[in-house]
Amino acid sequence: IADASLQAFHLASDAGVANGLRVLGMLVVFMGVRFRSKWLSLSGATMACLSFTVMGHTVMHEPGWLLAPLLLLHVLVLAFWFGSLRPLRWIADSAGEAVAGQLEKFSRLAGIAVPVLFVAGIVLAALLLNSFAALTTPYGLMIIAKLSGFALLIGMASINRWRFSPRIRAGDAAAARSFRNLALGEWLLILLVIVVTEVMTSLVSP
Repeated sequence: IADASLQAFHLASDAGVANGLRVLGMLVVFMGVRFRSKWLSLSGATMACLSFTVMGHTVMHEPGWLLAPLLLLHVLVLAFWFGSLRPLRWIADSAGEAVAGQLEKFSRLAGIAVPVLFVAGIVLAALLLNSFAALTTPYGLMIIAKLSGFALLIGMASINRWRFSPRIRAGDAAAARSFRNLALGEWLLILLVIVVTEVMTSLVSP
């Protein structure tokens, strides 16, 4: 850690650039929170997500001009979904029209974002794996596990959207509790997918 030459080598590498973007992005997020600026916060979050496009499989494989934007879209939507669940649980503490309006707004955004997440992920997998036979490799099995997790998430989100949200609008406190519990389940499942992806991509590649 104290070796300046090793630190310089790291900072000049793809990992160094990625970590630099993440630190800078988090600082911009903190400034956005401090000055109550939504656009500063969004800019910082985007910088942190952008860091994933400067290292890893999408940099080493072709076509990079397509893989990088797809990965950025994929990460941005996942960050939106993952980051929204905690605030949604907070506002669901009180059932009623105002809360239902916020849930409806999130559902409209998710209705656009989630298909983008799916399409971007499928195209990324197709470009990196090149064949159906590659699905039997460790990396291919990770893709299948992620798709299974995605399908389960869609099911959980659909229950919240179509079953509990209308009941929350009607003032049903029990539905609000069920919504919070299911949102927590979504959050934990996304966390599990992230951990599995991180471990597998560190050990195996396409």
